[in-house]
Amino acid sequence: VVLQLLKNRGIETTEEINRFINPTLDLLYNPLLLKDMAKAVKRINTAINKRHKITIYGDYDVDGITSCCILVKLLRKMGADVNYYIPSRQHEGYGLNLEAVKKISNEGTRLIITVDNGIGSYEEVELAKSLGMDVIITDHHEPQEMLPNAYAIIDPKQNDCNYPFKNLAGVGVALKLAHALTDMNPDTIKEYLDLATLGTVADMVPILDENRIIVKNGLNFLNNTKNKGLNAIYSKLNIKDTQLDTGKISFILAPRLNAVGRISDAAIAVELLLTEDDVHAAELAETLENVNKERQAIETKIFNEARAIIDQNFDLNKERVLVVSSPDWNPGVIGIVASKLVELYSRPCILIAEEGKEGRGSGRSISSFNLFEALTRVSHLLKRYGGHEQAAGILIDVNNIRDLRAEINQLANDLITDDDLNRKLDIDVELKEKDINLELARQLELLEPFGFGNPKPTFMCRDFSIQRLRTVGRGNKHLKMSLKKRKGPISAIGFNFGPYKEDLDLAPYVDMAFHLEVNRWQGCVQHQLNIKDLKVPYLEDDLLYSIESRYYDFFKNVNSEFMQTYNKDISSVINHKSLIFKGINGNDKREYVYKLL
Repeated sequence: VVLQLLKNRGIETTEEINRFINPTLDLLYNPLLLKDMAKAVKRINTAINKRHKITIYGDYDVDGITSCCILVKLLRKMGADVNYYIPSRQHEGYGLNLEAVKKISNEGTRLIITVDNGIGSYEEVELAKSLGMDVIITDHHEPQEMLPNAYAIIDPKQNDCNYPFKNLAGVGVALKLAHALTDMNPDTIKEYLDLATLGTVADMVPILDENRIIVKNGLNFLNNTKNKGLNAIYSKLNIKDTQLDTGKISFILAPRLNAVGRISDAAIAVELLLTEDDVHAAELAETLENVNKERQAIETKIFNEARAIIDQNFDLNKERVLVVSSPDWNPGVIGIVASKLVELYSRPCILIAEEGKEGRGSGRSISSFNLFEALTRVSHLLKRYGGHEQAAGILIDVNNIRDLRAEINQLANDLITDDDLNRKLDIDVELKEKDINLELARQLELLEPFGFGNPKPTFMCRDFSIQRLRTVGRGNKHLKMSLKKRKGPISAIGFNFGPYKEDLDLAPYVDMAFHLEVNRWQGCVQHQLNIKDLKVPYLEDDLLYSIESRYYDFFKNVNSEFMQTYNKDISSVINHKSLIFKGINGNDKREYVYKLL
């Protein structure tokens, strides 16, 4: 089974398998293979030796924050006169900006090093040069046709950069620079691997190749970190003794560090990760938690408003890209909401927060639609844009929003098929009952860390009978069940499947898609199915009449609108050989047809 999973991921040779299963740090590529790396190292060493002031120009997300912290920590250790600058998402937006460059110059900076930004900052680099500053750009975003005239540009995505791996996060590029600055000292990598892992996972780059090496090794360092800020967050969240994995980073740790950049000041997170004072770290961790709660409330409000606009004003049969704007939205949160709307409507979405005459937008896409390329083709409507295939940001004149909506949909009509708009669940392997065991669950852990580019394997098995079924969790949101085929029992959990309970009470058998996991709880170790989707298969004739009375009881409680729609009594419905239940899977909002024959 494991070999089949590796083959599904394009990993077939012995060398590829060994590199994937055992991604040791010595497999990292030489950082000097990155274009302009040697040039950048020389300029930074000159600045250190001559006591030229250096400013690290970061970004307000976790990738940019961790990138900034790695270089500030290292350069301080090397004796540099170094400071950092994080732009305000609300007031300055992404990347270098002219006013910030002037301010940095007035503070005496001679060298600016960007992290996780800068590849599109033409004007800002020219201004910096005119003010007597050199600029070294470290970035991982897609370059546009024209590059800034910087002293050095380190970005693996440059066309003339021959670095073997193109998909580093911004923090990965910063880590490579740190490694090169210390003459490839292996201890440098280890010292900053906790922050590099955090930023890499948070930025949702593929957990493959060099990123996999960073994260696989870095999780151990992150779980045993000496960083006082991270330990303060762990204590605040009571996860100090819990093993952090990519899932917990993505859904617990990263959102809190991102929150201050979204609605407050990202410099708070930088200060937290740089501080050596336990008391100050605890205070800043408390601030992060409070800001995150505020972010959650704002996010919910924007999500509900955006849904209402879409449902009332958009024809989903015609518009394959959702472009939605409002003057009432916080630009720091719209990216998260765009992601949720992509999940809900199964199509690309760009949300725009209008601010006077300008709008700041954040877009997310589906796998079949290259959002960055699409924005490039409509760039005449944009003041600024940047990003990746699946995520991008824009600055636009509000008068151009209507045209953007029309033109990007015109492009999408040729590029997005009807099939692309249907949500799919990819099954890796259909398992037999004998394969569903603790041994396989433990073998699957060799494939960790999971994440974008290396998803957790999804299996399928048919004709489970449900032995026991109960709701669990706050508000009875989840389902806990015991399953059986010929053997058994098999434990299963379905998060956000609570609304299915009554329907599943009627189902003698179910087909199920699931993750196979090791469940460790209070010293007990067993395998468990984490349900991803399920359906009731065709029932046999001899079962039909034995359950007729149960279906009759169900229909007695169905609302009158349903009955008027179908205008059939229970016997005619049975004869028609189908029953329709409206099942809501927490994320998918689908309607399921449970066929009796």
